[in-house]
Amino acid sequence: MSEQQSEKIKKIWCELFTASKETVSWQWDDRFEMALAQFDADKAAAVKNTIQNQLGFTWEPAEANLSPGPVQEVIDILGGLKPGQVLFTSDPANVFLLCAWWPWNNGKRISIRVACHGREITEDQDRELSGHIRSLVA
Repeated sequence: MSEQQSEKIKKIWCELFTASKETVSWQWDDRFEMALAQFDADKAAAVKNTIQNQLGFTWEPAEANLSPGPVQEVIDILGGLKPGQVLFTSDPANVFLLCAWWPWNNGKRISIRVACHGREITEDQDRELSGHIRSLVA
């Protein structure tokens, strides 16, 4: 991954975090090593609009099997996409930012998790980008 790609991922995350922090409260999820926000379903439209504006790509269960290889890898890691679940990504060409949208079974709350993924990312680069994401939510 180039320095330019790394800076682009950091910029997208900063913009997503800034645009959403008035609507949701972010924290770090140690279990999945991702940024996490949980919010009431009445905020869903506003949060989803913010994510779509910042990331640009939306993958729902119906088109999950048509997604590019790196996106399919994330979908597989997450255990697939079930109805109501959505994976948002920045441009998945190389290294990208992702946001997993998971409605709760009770229909009253939604969780979103944000991380980076890509085939061209080294362990050190992954640690650096995760550290950057974590620094804004901790």
